[in-house]
Parts: sequence; C-alpha cells; structure tokens
Amino acid sequence: MVRLTIIFTLFCLRIAFLAIALIPAITMIATISMVATISMVATITIAVAITGVGQYWGGAHRHRGNGD
Repeated sequence: MVRLTIIFTLFCLRIAFLAIALIPAITMIATISMVATISMVATITIAVAITGVGQYWGGAHRHRGNGD
C-alpha cells in the first residue's frame, strides 16, 4: 500500500513537472499563433485598403479624364 502511494505521488509529481515545463511552450505557441493571426488580418486589411484606394483613384482620374 505504501509503495503504491509513493508511485502515485511520483507519477503526480512527474505530471506536474511536465505541465510546468510545457507552460512556456504552450504560451509561446499561443503567442506566435496570435501574432500570425493579427498580422494576417492586418495584411488583408492593408491590401483591401490599398486596392480600394487604387480603384478610387483610378475611377476618379478616369472620370476626370472623361470630363475633360
């Protein structure tokens, strides 16, 4: 009975150490994925903004050219 308790305690300690060791890796992965998502959204937003501005300028110049 005592041996089982010791084994169980060591097992729990090992799991605890693993969890503590994995926390930085998990937070790092979460941070990287968050940054990647934010940068992807930012890239799409910038691309859409540039495209929209390009279409607006193109349309404006075209209309002005037709008006002249």
